[in-house]
Amino acid sequence: MSKSPIEIKPEGEWAEPIVLTVREAADLSRTSRSTIYEALQRGELVGKKLGRRTLILFDDLRAYLEGLPSFDQGDA
Repeated sequence: MSKSPIEIKPEGEWAEPIVLTVREAADLSRTSRSTIYEALQRGELVGKKLGRRTLILFDDLRAYLEGLPSFDQGDA
C-alpha cells in the first residue's frame, strides 16, 4: 500500500493534497482501484487527464464520497 497522501503538519493541522492518482484515491477512500475507475466510467466521479495519467481532484473525491447513499440497517 502506498503512503497516505494526507500528512499532519507540525502544528497538528491536516494538509490535504490538491490532486490524487487513482491508487491514492482508492487508498484514501478505502476502496479499490476498480471501484474508482467504475465511478469514473459512470460519471459519478470526475477525473482529469494529464497525458496518460488519470488524476482526481481531492475536492471531487470528497464530493463523490459525500454523495454516496447513507447506510440503512435494512441493507446489512
